[in-house]
Amino acid sequence: MYATVRRYEGIDESRSDELATKIGASLMPRLGKLPGFGGYYLIEAGEGVITSVGLFDTAEQAHESTRVAARWIREEKLESALPNTPKITAGEVIAHTEREDSDEGFRETEEAAEEAAAEVAQGAPDREAGREEAKTR
Repeated sequence: MYATVRRYEGIDESRSDELATKIGASLMPRLGKLPGFGGYYLIEAGEGVITSVGLFDTAEQAHESTRVAARWIREEKLESALPNTPKITAGEVIAHTEREDSDEGFRETEEAAEEAAAEVAQGAPDREAGREEAKTR
């Protein structure tokens, strides 16, 4: 898996909503049709910074997404909203994790919380009290 991170600085903040809408309506569908597409995330970092993360199967596919995005900016005439060339970081993803089933993960967390509550109710040692005791030693 390969990722491309584009950091756009100097964004016209008064046009952030417009940018997000246009990206969602026309850029994301284009990127989604590219071979090897694995995902796209848009992050509004504030202070005139927007960052995007694209995931693809190969480096060539990831690089093509950068060309598509640059062409899209010109076609949509967004140069004034995105006045600076993005800082691009691209490379192979060397570690990642993801939830396989978010409902299952939630249930496991909920069950663990219930078990911990039951232990406390049954007189299991209070972890916070144990920590406080250890600090006083």
